[in-house]
Amino acid sequence: MIKDFAGIPKDEFEFVGEIEEKSEALTRPSISFWKDVWRRLFKNKVAMTGLIIILAIALFSIIIPELSSYSYSQQNLRNINAAPSSEHWFGTDSLGRDLWVRTWVGARVSLAVGIFGSIIP
Repeated sequence: MIKDFAGIPKDEFEFVGEIEEKSEALTRPSISFWKDVWRRLFKNKVAMTGLIIILAIALFSIIIPELSSYSYSQQNLRNINAAPSSEHWFGTDSLGRDLWVRTWVGARVSLAVGIFGSIIP
């Protein structure tokens, strides 16, 4: 009695052969490239976390400067170099401009440069 590496006798196996119709059949329905991309993206927790963070930054950079009572270029010489407070969350700079609004306007510019830089070949 001849045994293979697992110790199972070879005479207990029977070769079935091939069925020509079933050998070329697909075992599952095909999906499109983009559907596969989105399916893999949603399964990847780190990628989804990064996507949520990028979307939040983009959303904040659009909304916060529009809803703020301060402009990114508006100067108030009475508030020069003011410390962070409830009125100015990040404080003010040497010209009295609100740093919170200026940060989000800068994020908007940085995102636009990144998007256009990746689109242009």
